[in-house]
Amino acid sequence: MEIIENNLVDLPANCSVPGLALLISAGAEKIPHSGRTLLMHLRNTYSILYSWQLKDSVCLAGLFHSVYGTASFKRTIIPVSERQTVRNEIGEEAERIAYLFSRTRFSNLIECDDSRPTCRVISSRTGESFELSPFERRAIIEIHVANLLEQKVAFGMSRPGECFTTSVAASEHFSRNLSKLFPLLSPPARRAALSIVGVETKDRLDPYLVAGDWLLYDGSSALTTRVTP
Repeated sequence: MEIIENNLVDLPANCSVPGLALLISAGAEKIPHSGRTLLMHLRNTYSILYSWQLKDSVCLAGLFHSVYGTASFKRTIIPVSERQTVRNEIGEEAERIAYLFSRTRFSNLIECDDSRPTCRVISSRTGESFELSPFERRAIIEIHVANLLEQKVAFGMSRPGECFTTSVAASEHFSRNLSKLFPLLSPPARRAALSIVGVETKDRLDPYLVAGDWLLYDGSSALTTRVTP
């Protein structure tokens, strides 16, 4: 497998990313993932979230989103018994979001009862029960979108002209249910979601779009530049 190293979003020169040394020590730079290394995928996911000007804890959760394994990426590079080590690196809030991401499916987030103050989900992997705050639910959704966008852009770089598909982004399930989650997304994540699912979802999403949301994006134009005050 050819490994392609690409930075999708250039971070400011003075931007220090916590946790990279831990990921390297865990072997992330040696594990293939979608045509690149896992380390590059995780760093790019972080960079996309950073470019969307999301909270630092959400960006760092994106950097570690698959270290405990996920429903689609089965490999665990940091054991759950080492969660405290990850907390020490990226903070408690970021680590909890990363752990919740690893234990929940996209469908869990769709099935939440919006009349309740928290979203109760049961992990299909472990049987654990979690109560997600609105902030945690939104963070996990936006990491899902950034994760899929990163794979779409990287796919286009490595296989120009071929059609991007993943088990989530290509499914009718994702397109059909995106409207339920669309109001929760930040504007950059909305644009990214639209670029992933394609124009066929426009009719379903029309009630949720605001001025400027519905634009046709290729992969790179869904990546924005973070403006530092």
